[in-house]
Amino acid sequence: MAKKSEYQDMSNQISSMMYEAKLRQGIEDNELGKRLYLATSTIRNMRSQKTTCNIPFWKVALLAKMAGYDVKFERRTS
Repeated sequence: MAKKSEYQDMSNQISSMMYEAKLRQGIEDNELGKRLYLATSTIRNMRSQKTTCNIPFWKVALLAKMAGYDVKFERRTS
């Protein structure tokens, strides 16, 4: 199980992807929310509070694509 700090790091990365997605797409919070099927207030809370996000993986993958990231799975060696 991941440590709390690992979850926090993931949340920070998702928050950064939200910002990047908005810049790349030229959109505001309300449009980002529509594209991710999330309320605008949820988008703002996730970005500003930097708390762990509880959204489905497919929404994170869509956000990553909008922000210019590739999502891939890598097998751990240990």
